[in-house]
Amino acid sequence: MGQLEAIVLAMPFFDYRFLQLAFEGDRPVGFAHATLGPNPNGSNLSSAAAGQICAVLISPDCSEPLVAAQQLIAACERSLIAQGVREIHAGSPRPSAPFYVGLYSGAEPIGIIDSDTAVIEAFQKSGYVPQQKTARFQLELTDYLPPTTSGTLEWMSRVKLDFGDRPEIENWWDACMLAHFDWLETTACLLKGMRPVSRVRIRMSDQGSEKETKLYDKNWDASLIDIRVHPEYRHQGLAAYTLGETLRLLVMQSRVARIEAHVGEADSMVHSLLRRLRWNEVETGTAFKKIVS
Repeated sequence: MGQLEAIVLAMPFFDYRFLQLAFEGDRPVGFAHATLGPNPNGSNLSSAAAGQICAVLISPDCSEPLVAAQQLIAACERSLIAQGVREIHAGSPRPSAPFYVGLYSGAEPIGIIDSDTAVIEAFQKSGYVPQQKTARFQLELTDYLPPTTSGTLEWMSRVKLDFGDRPEIENWWDACMLAHFDWLETTACLLKGMRPVSRVRIRMSDQGSEKETKLYDKNWDASLIDIRVHPEYRHQGLAAYTLGETLRLLVMQSRVARIEAHVGEADSMVHSLLRRLRWNEVETGTAFKKIVS
């Protein structure tokens, strides 16, 4: 409950008017959560920006899951249209997930999970069009050792790795999204000139109390948020080296037992990198979009 309160109910832009509930008689069978998006400079929310339906969840014992999902989606639409929204995104994949970040396996939503067929069908019947498919990768870190290649050995002698725990905050929206997590950011700088050439950023869920920590399979989780390499040094093993050494540090410190990454279907380079580092693809999700009149 502590995590739910921190990353949903306590968010400064949480608005109960956008939370919708579905009942069969007196029995709750589902809920949906919508929100406005941030304005262009991230200083506040804006109805001029696209609205979002962050989540639609239906209980397994609901007798008519498709009908319940459609009604929840319609209720979310009405609440957003009343605020002036004319474009609605569903699923809240990165980088626009405002709620539930870190609640699901330490990561954020990847869209509507493809195995949730009733909710997928409900969005399609409600006029939503698929926009993006995202894969969730996982890696168990217990006793993990990153693969060593000639490329990684070369970078070991060419760069210096700096490990930090304070990502830069650019605006109010960033502050809201970064506040409830620990971070590890690795920057690789060339030894000659100390120019930064790659960066890996990892977000770790708050450990919370001992009782809350036991909710996880082994320990608390982490999520690979960003990996960047200077264009001049791509396809040379630098990404694998920077990420591998970051994971090595996490293993040595026993900070997390599992890490996740979300990769869009078009990002074939990151797909290939994670597979080389022995990550497992566990599920996919789809984000949707609708223009409302």
